[in-house]
Amino acid sequence: MKKVVLLIAVLFISLAGCNRNQEAEKIDRLIDNFLAEKVGNYLSPFLSADHMLFSALALYQENGFDFSFENHISVSAYKDALRALTVDDFAGWNIYNNAFRFFTIARALGADTAFFTDFMLASDFDNLPENSVPLLFMATKDQDLLEIIYSYQPTDTDTAAFHLMALSYDKENVLYQTKVDELMTFMMENLGYGGIESWGTINSCSTAMFVLALMANGINPSSIEYQGRSLIDFLLDYYVGDGFSFEIGGEVDLMFSTPQVFTALIVYRIFHKSGAVSLF
Repeated sequence: MKKVVLLIAVLFISLAGCNRNQEAEKIDRLIDNFLAEKVGNYLSPFLSADHMLFSALALYQENGFDFSFENHISVSAYKDALRALTVDDFAGWNIYNNAFRFFTIARALGADTAFFTDFMLASDFDNLPENSVPLLFMATKDQDLLEIIYSYQPTDTDTAAFHLMALSYDKENVLYQTKVDELMTFMMENLGYGGIESWGTINSCSTAMFVLALMANGINPSSIEYQGRSLIDFLLDYYVGDGFSFEIGGEVDLMFSTPQVFTALIVYRIFHKSGAVSLF
């Protein structure tokens, strides 16, 4: 009887390892194809470049993976464009988030970020949009912003994920774990089949944000499951051939879902090599 139980245990472990290997191979294949064929579409033109992908790809380079921005853009031209920006150029629906976006691209390319951080530090912290606070903190590490983060009460999962990501920079604080637990409880209350709910539905973008927040805090997103399927399993379910859909079974969304899920998968690849890693 003991031999039978042991054999079953060995088979279970072998199958689990096989599934993990298949998952890793699929992710590697998707990322490699994306970087070879499509990533350039999200790195240019300059004014609409995807800052999250820029940050993920800079981390990808730093961690020894084969990628070069120069194969897709002129880095020197982008640095010139960044130096030429004025506040008017990133004014819009959320000037603070736009400033953070260009800050992120500048940092990814090794360009000067002082113009953007100076603007963010001069902002009225008491009147910032709720979703801007964690972004500005991750750029500036300003302690007044950190206090606002600790007082934050979650109302939507996307903003909560960014706050969770920002907390990864303050792990030595005695309040850190309590706040992380609070945000994790909120996120888990919004976990369903397909991942995380936001915008009125469970979707790939919000799931990707949670995956990124988990990895920033050293938590393997594969350990978070719903009905036996992990967050990474769910992300892969959104793949529809040319990219990722917003909802499972939906049409490909090349503008938002595709770059956000690829960002999460690229960082997940880094996570398995290097451990805890923050996108920002």
